[in-house]
Amino acid sequence: GADDSPHCLVVAGTYRSDEIDTNEVFGNLLRSDTVRVTNIDLAGMDIAGTNAMLSYTLQLPLRLIRELACVVHAKTLGNPLFVKEFMNSLVSDKELQYSLVEARWIWDIDAVKSKSVDVSVAEIMTRKVLHMPKEYQYALSVASCFGMRVGEEILQLLETSKTFIGLVHSLDQIVMKEGMIQKNGSSFVFQHDLIQQAVYNLIDSKERDELHYNIGVELLKSIITSTDYSVDRTSLLAIDQINVASSIVTEASLRSPLALLNLSASQHMIELAKPVSALLYVRHGLRHLGQEGWVSNFDVCLRLHDAGCLSSYLNGMPRGVEAYIEEIMKHTTDMMGRMKSIYVLIRTLGTSGRQEVAVEKAFHFLGLLGEDFPDDVSLTDIQSALASTKTKLAKYSHDQILTSLPRLTDEKKHWAMVILAVFLPYVYTVCPNYIPLIACIMVDTSLASGLCRESASGFFHVGVVSIGYFGEVEYGYQLSKLSLSILQLFNARSLYPKMKCLMNGYVSFWVEPLQSTAMSLAESYEEALMVGDVEYAMIGSTVSCMQNIVCGRELFAMEKEMDALATQMAQMNQTYNLFGLISMHKAVCTLTGTQKDPFRASRIPMKDEDEVVSKFASERPSLVQLIYFHQIFVAIFCSKYEVVLKLSSEYQSISQRKATIHDIFVVFFQGLSSLRLYRLQQNTPELYSMGMSVLRQFQSWVTHSEWNFENKLLLLEAEVHFSKGEHDLAEEKYLAAIESARKHRFVHEEGLSNELLSTFYKSRREDKKGQEFMMNAILCYRKWGAFGLLAQPRFQDFNVGKDVKPI
Repeated sequence: GADDSPHCLVVAGTYRSDEIDTNEVFGNLLRSDTVRVTNIDLAGMDIAGTNAMLSYTLQLPLRLIRELACVVHAKTLGNPLFVKEFMNSLVSDKELQYSLVEARWIWDIDAVKSKSVDVSVAEIMTRKVLHMPKEYQYALSVASCFGMRVGEEILQLLETSKTFIGLVHSLDQIVMKEGMIQKNGSSFVFQHDLIQQAVYNLIDSKERDELHYNIGVELLKSIITSTDYSVDRTSLLAIDQINVASSIVTEASLRSPLALLNLSASQHMIELAKPVSALLYVRHGLRHLGQEGWVSNFDVCLRLHDAGCLSSYLNGMPRGVEAYIEEIMKHTTDMMGRMKSIYVLIRTLGTSGRQEVAVEKAFHFLGLLGEDFPDDVSLTDIQSALASTKTKLAKYSHDQILTSLPRLTDEKKHWAMVILAVFLPYVYTVCPNYIPLIACIMVDTSLASGLCRESASGFFHVGVVSIGYFGEVEYGYQLSKLSLSILQLFNARSLYPKMKCLMNGYVSFWVEPLQSTAMSLAESYEEALMVGDVEYAMIGSTVSCMQNIVCGRELFAMEKEMDALATQMAQMNQTYNLFGLISMHKAVCTLTGTQKDPFRASRIPMKDEDEVVSKFASERPSLVQLIYFHQIFVAIFCSKYEVVLKLSSEYQSISQRKATIHDIFVVFFQGLSSLRLYRLQQNTPELYSMGMSVLRQFQSWVTHSEWNFENKLLLLEAEVHFSKGEHDLAEEKYLAAIESARKHRFVHEEGLSNELLSTFYKSRREDKKGQEFMMNAILCYRKWGAFGLLAQPRFQDFNVGKDVKPI
């Protein structure tokens, strides 16, 4: 019978060719003479094979598939499994989809190119690198040290050294044969970050440091032999390479040049608004100097610590600022040598919520610089200082100030000007009565000793206080424009956003439409961030929100903006503005009817506005004013006129000046409320007098900006005529106020004017007209988004369109 015993045995198996040497038994079996072995090489498909696979799968001609096939092959190295998985991911992410219109598969080639690949693809690439010629591996290793991309010109600089000869040729060959790296213009670019990382990880850690170091040194050869330590793209690349390998830098002769280059790189990053990178360069610079830096390279060490102060401040790291300053104070005795860090310290204290300490320290250091201030400032002191400065200014035209005044060269006076300029916003918060004196000192110094960049701040604030205390709008507006010209004279671009913020926040609205200044403030946010001025980016955003609210911008949009801004302020440690923003946010939520408490949502340890007022009544009076204004703003639209008058009195007891937009609106709401209450309360002539005083102020202000003030003046006039019993004139003024508010796009004030006219008609028993204008008011309030306001009982007979709880 048949022999059932087997004569042959066939074994089919798979293995990875690069792992044979790791398994001696398996390797011997493959090389055995007694076992017949048939090898079937299952290498990845070439581009043509990938093209054929995709053509069959997608049922499209080869010519239509070729570009896609090239990209897929580069991503997967032609491994069929990875091609399949990659194509499936394209379908899942809708980057490859079937078009019913075209009756074929379609794709976005740019999206496919940017598609990431699976980690296992990188593993295949690692094995592929290990099978390349040594010169290819070395070229890829060098390229991987630069990240995803390296310029051919950089490699050519390296090729001047024997160590790096042949880099460009080897990479060109890899581009043509291997597909792991591609040529993009004059740069070599890895197909994917996983490929770059795979190549980089193949380098032994010790060899990697040496490679970074050698690359950096070769690139720096033309720099470290000179005294020019400015940075360009090439030197930045070189510094980055050496910084990676800083642990193996032992040559003492390199320490100072490398520290200087890192200092220059840090300053360059600050100019580019990249404070994180700036701080990293500072740390590397100090690491190169070592513990003996203060002894061996005092000047470089001091400058690095100054840069560390500034970049820590820009990163919102107050503890970092204080740590660098502590080192500076420990190792320096010269006052001028400390001034840069003192400047940053004052800014850090101010923006982190410690304005009182910032002002106290600033006054102390100003005293050391020869600028003394009185213990208290009276209105007489302010009037005297402004009159004296105005007399001095009268001797010059603006052109003469810009062209004939010398530049300030006295170092002590210059640093005094710098400190005066930097702590002005905190003075406004802590002791606003000092602002006129500070501004006058800055202008007087500029006229007597010469101009500097900071002179712009002095001229600007003299303009502001001239408006706020004496109503000299045109004079103040011209001085603020002069301040911009001074910045242009010094090409002080980093200060433009700050001055733009100040101008639009304190001066321009007196003349220009509020909607326009609010938009400019919003723009100054991006501009300030571009020059690294986080503080004024936040201030500009906050004041922009304020102006948008009093312009009648849609409230729900404002809610979203303030949510995002509050989060950003907390992240950047800009608590200086955060309290005021949260109070403003709460007012908006109250008007919209949103059931949200911004105080709880924030990180500040305060439960409500009353607690903030109690804590900061003496430390930050301007913050208290801001909170009062937000409460007044809600109260006027809720017809709580007694509350408006009470809070207005509290507001004005802090400061009588009229310089900010909320100063103006407090006066307006105070005038409306006094006239409304005058008609309801007998024997109150003082209320009528208050209303008439406000009316006269708006008669003056409207001459500067009809756009911003006309509708408010007309509404005040209507209330005065109503109070005097002049009903025909009152009706005429109410209608004119409504039309003016509509024309100038103050929808909330259009609503308020309609509501007050409705009340006027109802008082005359003209109920039909009263209802008509009340409905008009409701439509305006709905457009504004004030659904919390519309839930009040006085609107209960009308369908306001949204279910909310009343204020």
